[in-house]
Amino acid sequence: MQLFKDNGVSCVFHYAPLHYLPFIATAKALLAKPQLRALGFAESHFRSSSKGCDEERGFGEYVHLTVMADPPILHAKLSAGFPHIQIAVPAAALADNTVHLCRYNIAKARYLRRHGSPGFPETPRNGRYYASKQLPTAQTPTECRTLFDLNFPHTMIEVLVPSRLELPDDTEISFFHPCDLGLGRTVLEHCKSPWTTALAQYKYQPSKSYVEAVQRFLEKALADSAWRGDGLEFDQV
Repeated sequence: MQLFKDNGVSCVFHYAPLHYLPFIATAKALLAKPQLRALGFAESHFRSSSKGCDEERGFGEYVHLTVMADPPILHAKLSAGFPHIQIAVPAAALADNTVHLCRYNIAKARYLRRHGSPGFPETPRNGRYYASKQLPTAQTPTECRTLFDLNFPHTMIEVLVPSRLELPDDTEISFFHPCDLGLGRTVLEHCKSPWTTALAQYKYQPSKSYVEAVQRFLEKALADSAWRGDGLEFDQV
């Protein structure tokens, strides 16, 4: 994507629970919620604390990424001890005119355009309201460049890809603990994935019970490619 290239952004990042990795590696893609449902994933597959927010606010049809590595929300997730991964996607994999931007944390923002509230104002820095979205976004190339220029790098920008993002061979998966790295490499080898792996500089202390739950989940997923999970998610463990 030329906008990212012009600003020295080489990768965009997606964060996910480690146990999603077999499904991501098999698809060789990141999928939005409607596409996952079409493949047979039940509602219990999604994070209970955020899935409703994304869809209620008009953003359920997107794959969500960010231009910021190690965002604060990641540290909050890891602090609970549940294994997560960072997926670094080369920015060149994002085609021009297919990406939308939002300068707000879509799941956490509290000032929304709903129930009579006007929400954040439409400005070049904020973007515009499209369709039923309760937060402003930038969608045209001109809007995206303006929003990016007025917010980067001091504001975390969400990168929104409609429906599906194919992951190229030079994607990198980072892990936040050596044990997680070992599990992840086993998954990628099983799936014959070309993606590289790395141990992230930021480390966390995994919960023994959470790691054991993830191990059991991965064993089932690798043993049966048609299996769609059992509802494991860190908000419910």
